Amino acid sequence: MSVKTYSRKTDARKRIAKNFLVGEFACHDGADKILLSEELVVALQAIRDHFGAPVKITSGYRTPYWNKHVGGVSNSQHVLGKAADINVDGQTPMALYRAIDNGWVPGVCPTVMGLGVYLSFFHIDVRGQHARWSGKGVGV
Repeated sequence: MSVKTYSRKTDARKRIAKNFLVGEFACHDGADKILLSEELVVALQAIRDHFGAPVKITSGYRTPYWNKHVGGVSNSQHVLGKAADINVDGQTPMALYRAIDNGWVPGVCPTVMGLGVYLSFFHIDVRGQHARWSGKGVGV
């Protein structure tokens, strides 16, 4: 699957999956450009379907400027359009981490993903290799 380039101005209301619009992945700095991996969208829709609850994207695509502004790592998958920080109604970040890392979510292949658990959100990316980490105050 590939990473596609979208425009906030012209594509924000475009439906890219049953429960997701392009604009949900837009950078918080207001940039027009949105990079978005098709594989990431498929995984997020699978998570939505599995839990039967809305998935809120708190951070999707980030411009290099915004990534630096928020303290993101220099090789962030967000800058490539391959990552999202999310919350799912009724689920803790740790519950999401465990469900996905243990392969309980059909359609999501954890062996080729980066998964990070934080106190207030869960990170998922489609980097193509296994990576795991936890934020300050969270142990996995």
